[in-house]
Amino acid sequence: MTTKYSVLARSTFCVVAVTIAAFMLLLGAAPVAAQEPEPPPAGAAQAETPDIIGGREATPGAWPWQVGLINRMNENTFLGQFCGGTLIAEDWVLTAAHCVDGVEGSLVDVLVGAHRLSDTGTRVAAAEAYVHPGYDPYYLDNDLALLRLSVPVTQTPISLFRPISGTDEYDYMRATVIGWGQSSVDYWSGTPYPDALREVSLPVVSHEQCAASYYSGITDNMICAGYEPLTKGACYGDSGGPLMVQKSDGVWQQIGIVSFGPYGCVTYYGAGYDVFTRVSRYTSWIDGCIADPDSLQCSGADLYEPDNSAAEARMLPSAGAVEVHTFHEEGDQDWIKFDVIAGNIYWLQTSHEVTVPITIDTAIWLYDVDGRTPITYNDSATAPIYYYPPFLAQTVIDAGDPPVYPADMPTMVGDA
Repeated sequence: MTTKYSVLARSTFCVVAVTIAAFMLLLGAAPVAAQEPEPPPAGAAQAETPDIIGGREATPGAWPWQVGLINRMNENTFLGQFCGGTLIAEDWVLTAAHCVDGVEGSLVDVLVGAHRLSDTGTRVAAAEAYVHPGYDPYYLDNDLALLRLSVPVTQTPISLFRPISGTDEYDYMRATVIGWGQSSVDYWSGTPYPDALREVSLPVVSHEQCAASYYSGITDNMICAGYEPLTKGACYGDSGGPLMVQKSDGVWQQIGIVSFGPYGCVTYYGAGYDVFTRVSRYTSWIDGCIADPDSLQCSGADLYEPDNSAAEARMLPSAGAVEVHTFHEEGDQDWIKFDVIAGNIYWLQTSHEVTVPITIDTAIWLYDVDGRTPITYNDSATAPIYYYPPFLAQTVIDAGDPPVYPADMPTMVGDA
């Protein structure tokens, strides 16, 4: 025991949380895809083309800021592409949070300068991912993230829409979406995912009209576009890509990030528009992260690394503290330490922030301050996949003087 104060006897303990089954969203990301601008010819032409979501192949080189997010472990760029994004600076990419949340940035390659996934462009390693701290994975609010590239690139970035007095995004009647996402909802057609970049032009929809079509969940941080019924627009694989408008001087600006849409990408009856993250709400956050990636507002990576050993354990600032740690791989260990007061009871718990359709498990070990003498261990049963809050492992300790011993666990999902 260490005595830090003359009145209260306090002890310091180390806690390590370990992933038993690691998770990788790269392998299961199924976001939204972009199609093409201009309505297709009326009548039989739409029935004859497999691109029933609408759109057309983009002109090569027309959208130099468009990038693809590629699973680094997949050498086949076409098969490894899982989301889109936009180059907004020489070494920064803007994308959707749901594309990279829970994913180590170093496991993502960014494809730049590409038209066809199969034979054009350059794969550049991402150095870090920064997910917006307010991202809600359940309702997809604040659905944006930044990727910092390992090296700068020379492609032209897109500018972000910044409203000036008396103007906003709704002053534009139409906007364009681009991406390599699914171009057909007819799975029997064989190849619903295109090799070439595609584009689609959509009418911008008022906030009130969009909110009415979804009944709830459309916030001021979102902007919508599409038709009623929705027969063309973004689809699976387009997530993270841009919604763009062209100013009177010909300059393109990004007003949205592909976030979500109706199940199956189309609606045959009634409304159900494509929903985009409204970029203008986040320009201050984006500017701040680019200026200072290590600032607290850019909490997308593990802010507490290095923390992989007892010697590197970070002291928790207070009781009730919550920290977000990124487990990089199966078996990864993240360490913290904290002071206890004799006679008090402490509850330790891990949970995951991302809902994923695979098993995730963690364990908690409690050691004495030396980081070597074990006190107690807890490896709870995994919580149901879609349970919220998603508790994983938890334990309660009674800080006796001495010893420290496990107390009875409260009854809740994830208990041992």
